[in-house]
Parts: sequence; C-alpha cells; structure tokens
Amino acid sequence: MYYGVGPDFAAVAPSHPDPAGMVTFASMTRTLAIALSALMSITALAEESIAGTYVGDYVNKAGKSGGYQLTFTPGPGGNWSGEVVAVLDGKPTKSSMSSLVVKGDSIEAAYDFEAQGHKASSRIKGTKSGQTFSGTFETLYKGKVVDTGTWKTSLKK
Repeated sequence: MYYGVGPDFAAVAPSHPDPAGMVTFASMTRTLAIALSALMSITALAEESIAGTYVGDYVNKAGKSGGYQLTFTPGPGGNWSGEVVAVLDGKPTKSSMSSLVVKGDSIEAAYDFEAQGHKASSRIKGTKSGQTFSGTFETLYKGKVVDTGTWKTSLKK
C-alpha cells in the first residue's frame, strides 16, 4: 500500500490505518521537533556565550593606548545592550552603546562619548575567540573618521 502525498498534494491514506505507519509518522515528527529544538538552542548558546564584561586595552594608529572595557548584556527577544569604558587621557569615559548587533561570536556596535569637551562617536567590530574578544575601531568627529585602531580584551572573572 502507498502512504504518501498524491499528485494533488492531498494526503493519501488507506481506509484501515496501519498502526506501524502511524508510529513511523509520529516518530519522524518527534525527531524533526527535537532536531529543530537543538538547533535553536545551539544558536542561542552561541550568542549568549558573548555575554559578560571584557577588560583590556586599545591602541590607535598613532600608538596611543588606554584601558578598554566592554560589557554585553542579552535582553528579551534577542536584543542586546552594551556599555563601553575607555580610558581617554587618563580619565575613564563611560558610554552606553547606541547600537549593538550580535551575530554568533561577532559584534558590531556604536557609541557616543565626550573627550576634552568635544562630542565624538566610535564604531567597533570584534570577534570572540575563547575568553578573548578583539577587534577594530574607528572614531568619528563631526561625521568624519579622525582615528582608527585595534582593541583586545579578556573575559573578566
């Protein structure tokens, strides 16, 4: 007997259901549900794996460096929030991220800050590898890139 989908895409079933066929269908449905659930869990774990506070340093193109701290916090619906503390001219400057996109172990973010009485913004990109998060930044002043560099941080314990 044929238990499948007919040419008009309507289910074709015998007049006397075969219990073994029903078990097979139920088993396939259960297996598919388990596989989809596992895939969704793996994706969520990968994204949650970046959550935490990372502490390290930045270095700009001129060789000037300072302390750098990033905090990533997961929120409802896959939304994330973040905070940056950068030591600029010896002073810690704390900023909330105005945007933060998390894709697996990678991030792209932007934040505004004030240094020496001037308002500027930075855009960062980074990737996590083990307990280390590192990446690049560019700083904008009046809409123009005025500085670039790299940063490297480690998960704070």
